[in-house]
Amino acid sequence: MADQRFVGKKVVVIGGNSGIGLATAAAFDREGAHVAIVGRNPETLEQARLALSPSATAFRADVSNLAELDELAVALARDMGRVDVLFANAGLGAMVPFDEVTEKGWDDLMNVNLKGMYFSVQNFAPANPRPYDDTGWTVQLMRNVDVRVVADKAVQTQPMTLL
Repeated sequence: MADQRFVGKKVVVIGGNSGIGLATAAAFDREGAHVAIVGRNPETLEQARLALSPSATAFRADVSNLAELDELAVALARDMGRVDVLFANAGLGAMVPFDEVTEKGWDDLMNVNLKGMYFSVQNFAPANPRPYDDTGWTVQLMRNVDVRVVADKAVQTQPMTLL
């Protein structure tokens, strides 16, 4: 059995419906946290919720939409009260020919990977009663944009950095 070091802690994992986010949500869940996952795809969000313990909850929101982030913060405050851990992990990646990147595609990527992550943290800071001491903290998985032009003109976003 895993350590239960997160019993009584409330954890929100943005981008918790797949990949690193879902693995992180599952780890917190195994260690006793009350986990809420956030994603924008209702089908994968529900599948992810079912993969967690019965106490886990799921919220649909698009982090690139600030009005949806505001609604999410209200819903989480109502359902969870404080947030002890915020794991902001939503992100998009694209593999398209370099000369075919569009302004819309670029904006979509930046709206989730940069704007969405920044405002996610900003929105949830008030949910922590004392955000600047050791009673709460934020783990933010940041994606930086790494544009690589290779022989076939591919563009991709990659490395991630924990802050």
